[in-house]
Amino acid sequence: MRSWISFLSHWAVDQDGFSLVEVLVCLFILSLVAGPLISLLLSALQEYMVAWERTEAVYTAQSFLEPLLNQTLLSPNGTEGFCPHPSLPNYEYRITITPYMGPGLDQITVELKEKDRQETMLVLTTLKARRKLYVPIPE
Repeated sequence: MRSWISFLSHWAVDQDGFSLVEVLVCLFILSLVAGPLISLLLSALQEYMVAWERTEAVYTAQSFLEPLLNQTLLSPNGTEGFCPHPSLPNYEYRITITPYMGPGLDQITVELKEKDRQETMLVLTTLKARRKLYVPIPE
C-alpha cells in the first residue's frame, strides 16, 4: 500500500504538465463523444424547425377556414390558382367550396403551400350544412 502512495506522490511531483500524447488521446476521446452528440442536436433542431413550420401552416389554414364556417350562405366556387397570403408573404392559399352529396352540404377545402414550391403543403377539408340543422328553443 505504501509503495503505491509513494509512486503516486513521486509521479505528481515530477510532472510539470501534460505530454502531447496525453493531450491528443484526450482530444480523440472527446471527439468520439462530442461528434454523435452534436449530430443528434443538429437533427433535433432540424426536426423542430419542420414541426414549427407545419404548426404555422395548420394555424394559417384554420384562420381561413373558421370565418367560412361562421357564414350562413356560401357560394360554390371553382378551383382557381393560389393567392398570396395577406400577412405571411411566404405562403399561398386556395379555398374551394363545392356541393357535397346532395343539396344540404358544402365541402370546404383550404390548401396551403409555400410560395416557391409546387406541391401543396397542407390541405384542410370540412363539411358545412347550408342551413341550420336545429332551431333554438326560446325560453
